[in-house]
Amino acid sequence: MRTCDKPADASEPTADVEHFCPEMSESTLFAVLGIFTVDEHDRHRREIRSTWLASPVAIHSYFVLCGLGALKRTIDEARAQGDMIFLQCPARMPCMQGTLRKLISWLRCAQSAWPSASLIGKADDDTWVHLPDVEHTLRHTLLKLALEQPHASPLLYWGSMESYHWDLEMRRPVGFRGLRFAFRLLPAGSWSGSGRFEYCHRRLAPNSSSALVRLAASRELPREWLADASTVAASGSIVGPFPFAKGPLYFLSAQLAARVTSDPWVQAELRTLSREIGVGAATRAEKTWAWEDVFLGLALSMVTNGSALNLFAVDAGEADHFSSLWETGLKLAPTTALWHPVTWGVQRRKSVDSIGRAHVWQRTHHCSLAIKGLHCHNYTSCAGGRWRSCYSNFVSTNGARKCSPRLVDLLASRSPSGRLRG
Repeated sequence: MRTCDKPADASEPTADVEHFCPEMSESTLFAVLGIFTVDEHDRHRREIRSTWLASPVAIHSYFVLCGLGALKRTIDEARAQGDMIFLQCPARMPCMQGTLRKLISWLRCAQSAWPSASLIGKADDDTWVHLPDVEHTLRHTLLKLALEQPHASPLLYWGSMESYHWDLEMRRPVGFRGLRFAFRLLPAGSWSGSGRFEYCHRRLAPNSSSALVRLAASRELPREWLADASTVAASGSIVGPFPFAKGPLYFLSAQLAARVTSDPWVQAELRTLSREIGVGAATRAEKTWAWEDVFLGLALSMVTNGSALNLFAVDAGEADHFSSLWETGLKLAPTTALWHPVTWGVQRRKSVDSIGRAHVWQRTHHCSLAIKGLHCHNYTSCAGGRWRSCYSNFVSTNGARKCSPRLVDLLASRSPSGRLRG
């Protein structure tokens, strides 16, 4: 959630909740999902409860909030609904640090409450999800990975992947590399990658005045600097590229979550970020800040090392519109299992209405996909760990009726069917 939420009305009564993360459960769960929300998004929660959260799946889902100084009406809602978890963090935090603090608290909570869960996930409350398809895809992904690496249980990091670099001195993401795994044609065996995908390196910061201006103004890294092998240095302050799963929905193996939350480097970075981002620093003047999804990708790349081949970063599959995270407005395909608004302002504020509309349309038009196979490539993490970066190859599960990946613009007309886009 990368927006700064409107602060609550100061006249509304608040209180600290009495019980935070649930007590430990001995149940063996496939996955637990935390839907990040805030006090004021009660309409979002009602809409999600009546739509995609009502699906019978093995993904146990809860709304996740901070419980110190929560609105009393939100506490009453939690008692009535029984599907909300409060974490021991302030309900009013600067937007530049709130979601990151909430993520780390949620990962720790999920590990302690459900120690037998295989996967831990995070979602935003302005997202529409087809949970049965997500569960089916996660299960089949793990089965495919187990066949590829039969000697060790696969550790999964799954979502709609993009790539970034990180400036260790500014503690901000820099050098956005676009979709998926920093795809770039490279000669096989080159200093930078495996022939198709770039490895993570430490680099010296650009030293030209023009490059520094661009870096300070927009966090962009010059293309000529990225292509220069002489910038690679063990003492460099910029690391990357590394993959990260976009914030609207992602899952990771519980063992990976444990590595992140217990790692000394991660803990030190979080303490420093918490000191640097004060209460008055919630501003959009910053081009980037320590977004929770980018930081998680960085952390996984920094804390995983060794030669084991059971680390997998798997893209959720935007090519077949399994996820629709780049389209403006409300555009879905029958194959879409994940939608999130990409625009700012009015359309994003109206996403609560779009959740219901997407759900109604997909009840009659949805067409499930199955994973036919995975296309994987080697990737070396920032700590020297050996990962496999994978794409999903989908196939229709509707027999003779092929699933259409064509986008439908649900806002193009008043008709519930919308209008097809080729």
